[in-house]
Amino acid sequence: MKQLLILCISILLVSYSTTKLSKIEVSSPDDAIKTLIEIDKENNLVYSIKNANVSLIEKSPLGINIDSLDIGQGVEIIDVVKRKKDETYPWIGNQNEIHNLYYESKIKLRHLKSNLT
Repeated sequence: MKQLLILCISILLVSYSTTKLSKIEVSSPDDAIKTLIEIDKENNLVYSIKNANVSLIEKSPLGINIDSLDIGQGVEIIDVVKRKKDETYPWIGNQNEIHNLYYESKIKLRHLKSNLT
């Protein structure tokens, strides 16, 4: 029984490690605004934004041109690091302090044609 459990866990880990990332969702702290960044069927980077499930920006290309190379076309997602930032700092004005709360995702890409990351 123990060996069967170890085998099942191993299979799950292998299948998880070979799964390519294709979608990343970043949302506001109240979960109202959601940004979806994904790789489409042609391996191009696209994004969309919704507020309370109402589309603000439909799927649109996301890229940067560097030396005539669009690094948003022909890419794969290598890694995603997500974190939550929650900070308070002093302020001069109507409030004594400002509370800053947000989520961020750092997305590492590989451009397939040039192999740049």
